[in-house]
Amino acid sequence: MEPKTISIVEAGQRWNAAYESDGKAVCVMSAYGSERASIGRKPAALVAENLFRQIVQRRARAR
Repeated sequence: MEPKTISIVEAGQRWNAAYESDGKAVCVMSAYGSERASIGRKPAALVAENLFRQIVQRRARAR
């Protein structure tokens, strides 16, 4: 399985990450951290985007 990529814009910057999904959970991997969550009934791409947004926001608060 090849990772898919996502991009978000947060605080005026574009951030990129990769994610993988097995149909039950999604794992987001980036230079800023990684996170895993179950999908439920939502699309994997939406769950991955929300997880990545949390990673970026957590990084911004830590700075």
